[in-house]
Amino acid sequence: MSNVARTQGHLDFNDAKSIQESWKKEVVLKPFDVLPRLLSGGSYGNNAQYNLNDKIGLYFNDMDLTPLMMHENYRATRPSKLNGVPSSQQKLRNLELLDIAANSISESDLVNNAIRSGEQQWSLLPFHAVTSCIIPGSAICGQVTSRINFASWLGQNSKANKYNRILQELQYHSSTKTMTNNQELRLTYLPFLTQILSKPLVEHKNDGIDDVLKILDEYYFTKEDWDNIMEFGVGPRDW
Repeated sequence: MSNVARTQGHLDFNDAKSIQESWKKEVVLKPFDVLPRLLSGGSYGNNAQYNLNDKIGLYFNDMDLTPLMMHENYRATRPSKLNGVPSSQQKLRNLELLDIAANSISESDLVNNAIRSGEQQWSLLPFHAVTSCIIPGSAICGQVTSRINFASWLGQNSKANKYNRILQELQYHSSTKTMTNNQELRLTYLPFLTQILSKPLVEHKNDGIDDVLKILDEYYFTKEDWDNIMEFGVGPRDW
C-alpha cells in the first residue's frame, strides 16, 4: 500500500486486479505445480496459454528438480495428439510420441553434462530447458491420467552412492590380494566371492564358519565386508 501511495496516489478495482496479475508472474512455483502446466500443453487452471519463453520460465522455477520430475512422469498422460487417430493405431502413435519424449530427455542429459562438467557451459541452460522439459511436454501433452510422482532418481542416486562407497571399501581392503580396480572387482571377483563365502554356511551350517573365516582372512575382509558382499547379491546360485 505504501508503494501504491508513492507511485499511483489512488487504487481502484482495476488497479488491484492489475497488481494481482503482475504478482502472479513473480510467484515461485513448486515442481508439483510446474509439471501439470508442462504436461497439459501450456494451458492449466484458468486456461492461461504459455509460449516458449513462459515454458522456459517454468523450468527456471526449479531447474534441478523439474527435469527429474518430467523424466519420472512423462508417461502419465493421454496425449491430445491421439485425438482423431483410429483406435487400432493409437497404441503405435502413443509409442511414437513417447519415443520423441524419451529421445529428447536423453539428449538433455548430454546437455546437462556439458553444463555441470568441467566445461561449465551455463549458457546452455535455456537449451536444456527445451530438451529436458518443453519438447517432451509438447510431445505427450494432454490429459494427465495419474497422480504426479516425485522423482525417484534422487533415491536411486543415493543408493548408487552408497554401493559405490561400499565397493570402494571392499577394493581397498582386498587390494593387496586382488590387485584390481573397483569395476573389475565388481564384475569379476564379487560373483565368485558371494558364492565361496555363502556355500560353506549353506551346506555345513555352523561347521562351515571356519572355512568362511579363512577366506575372509585371505582377502583381508572383515565381518562388515562379508555383510556388504552379501548385500550386493551377485553371482550364480547353482548350489
